[in-house]
Amino acid sequence: MKKRAEIESIIKERFLIRLYDLNSSIDSANSMADIDEESVLDREDYSHQNEATEMKDALKNRVSLVKKALDYLERHQNKSLTNAAEGAIINTSSLIIYLGLSFDTIEKSPKNILGISTHAPIYSSIDGLGVGDDFLLDGKKITIEAIF
Repeated sequence: MKKRAEIESIIKERFLIRLYDLNSSIDSANSMADIDEESVLDREDYSHQNEATEMKDALKNRVSLVKKALDYLERHQNKSLTNAAEGAIINTSSLIIYLGLSFDTIEKSPKNILGISTHAPIYSSIDGLGVGDDFLLDGKKITIEAIF
């Protein structure tokens, strides 16, 4: 269970950093979008203001996705699994896989951490497998060494 908690913590930290970065970007976009009408010099200023507002809205959508990912992690925290399933952490000889949530590969020594969504085609090939079972990932045979 200690290894699972350690990996969950690494993944959560990555999402919290992303959330902080997105919120900082929203603050910047807010300052660009909130131009005082008396300071507007021409139509181009209005155009930049509209672009900043659109960017702010897009960033807010991304914040929402990151918060959903953090909620997902919280709901599956400390799960005890013996087979590959949603929320499982799979240890292989070459990498660690978190099943159920997609995220950019986290480069960590000695093994990178890969997130695989339940919607990814590979998920159905892994779902239900146990320790010692194999699956193909990017054309490479991967053996499950442990599941936590």
